[in-house]
Amino acid sequence: MKLFETSKWVYGRVDSAQTLLQLPEELKVTLPDSEILSTVSRSGGKALGLKICEMIASGAKHLTIPSWMGLSIQDQIAQGNSESTSWLASQCGQVHVRSSARSEDWIDGAAGRHTSVRSSPEDVFQNAQVVSRWRSPVVIQEHIPGIGIVVDIAHSHVLDQPVIRVATGREVVTETGVRTFTSATWDYEGRHELYEPNTGRQIAETRTGNLFVGACMNLPLWEIAKELWYRVKDLGIDFGVQLELIVHPDTPWIWNLVQIRPSPNRVRVGAVEIETLANPLTTTGIVSSAFNTKAMARLLTSDDESFLAIFGVDADLAKPEGRFDGTPTVVWENDPSSDFGLFQMRGAFSSGIALQVTRRVLMINTTHTRVYNREPTEKAALLRDNGVIAVPDDVHAQLVTALRGGPRMIHAVSDGIVGQISLP
Repeated sequence: MKLFETSKWVYGRVDSAQTLLQLPEELKVTLPDSEILSTVSRSGGKALGLKICEMIASGAKHLTIPSWMGLSIQDQIAQGNSESTSWLASQCGQVHVRSSARSEDWIDGAAGRHTSVRSSPEDVFQNAQVVSRWRSPVVIQEHIPGIGIVVDIAHSHVLDQPVIRVATGREVVTETGVRTFTSATWDYEGRHELYEPNTGRQIAETRTGNLFVGACMNLPLWEIAKELWYRVKDLGIDFGVQLELIVHPDTPWIWNLVQIRPSPNRVRVGAVEIETLANPLTTTGIVSSAFNTKAMARLLTSDDESFLAIFGVDADLAKPEGRFDGTPTVVWENDPSSDFGLFQMRGAFSSGIALQVTRRVLMINTTHTRVYNREPTEKAALLRDNGVIAVPDDVHAQLVTALRGGPRMIHAVSDGIVGQISLP
């Protein structure tokens, strides 16, 4: 298998011993087998990820780990122990209560399936019950304000080489001057980069959506990516991984590492046969999942957009009636609606569309099981598991011009990390 192959880590092995067998020996020098086993069995896969984060950050100049601890089911029912009482007493601000269920990190390939709750230290156990229902461990972690960054280190089947894909959230300033921050785990409008790991060469130009404040443009993303690349390799990890960080724009050289997991299902090739296009119009890291679609395509009309908004909200209110027959690929000439875009895109897939091409942004995140923090899992699957590829303005204009004369063939391919599109 290639270095950082996304499918090398085998999910679905709920036995802690099976998880142990897949970890590299270099990592176990610092993290003994007994500690790995007890961490997974008591506090779940998210806690194991944070243990590995501590190893990645050890001795690093810029990397740090926000304070955290795991709570077993028994700890939650008992309302804590002396260790958690002491930890909570040391927290001056809010903390995150995160699920560490068996259907998430290191055990299951669904990343971000369960929600997390921000809590005061006093309400942690009440919120832990909301998150876990006393059925799974949770992790509690110090809240750090800042922009959420997702870094994928993976082998790209499209390019046949390792790549580092980075996506960021944004900063938003309200009319009253209050600063808030988003994360790339759900916000798709931030900054997107695709790097060649050994040289730092940008494989694709910097892409952004609607930046209310351009703070993420000043973050040292290549330096973050490079540091993580070498530190992950030094631990002997050779399977694809996804890392999450929080970086405040006022302190861009303090990198809060909050999670590492093996490449989740969202960025895996699966059964899709991948190929590299001979003359792609663009190469991009803004893709929804793995796909290989060569089919007739057409532009979406204003009437199509109105229909999709209605059909996406309630399928009983409108019927496709062959509207998209013969053209399983569509190009959005106008951007999906800011209010109904998710319904429109979901309606398109429900109508039989196989691939949607959007301008600049996907309208959905590129990394997590949940979509935009609000789509139910079963509905999110329509958006997450089908093909969406975002192209830059110039390529979008080229596609629109080509399709104004009528339907024609478009070929788009994605390995879940990198995508390409062409007009054969």
